[in-house]
Amino acid sequence: MFFLRPSRRHFEIEMKSLTDGLLAMERLAQERVGLAVRGLIERDPNLVAVVIGGDDDINQFHLDIDDHCFTLLALHQPAAVSRVPSRCTSNRPNTTRRVAIS
Repeated sequence: MFFLRPSRRHFEIEMKSLTDGLLAMERLAQERVGLAVRGLIERDPNLVAVVIGGDDDINQFHLDIDDHCFTLLALHQPAAVSRVPSRCTSNRPNTTRRVAIS
C-alpha cells in the first residue's frame, strides 16, 4: 500500500473538499439556469425573482472556493533554500535556512 506523507495527505483531503465544493456550486448554478430559462419561456416573473434572489448563494460559494484555493496555495507553495548564513540560527558558513517565496 502506498502511504502519503502527512502534508501530502492533508493536501489531498483539502483538494477533495475543494472538488466537492465546486461540484455543489455547479449543481446549484445548473438549477438556477434551468429556473431562469423556464421563467423566461413561461414569462413568469416569480421564477426570475427566485433566480435573482439566489445570486447571493452562488456568489458566496464563489468567494468560499476562492478563499479555499488561496489558502491551499499559500500553505503548500514550494519554499526556497537560502545558503546565506543566518546569525540567528548558527554562525557556521554552511548553514541553510528556508525562505518562503512571495
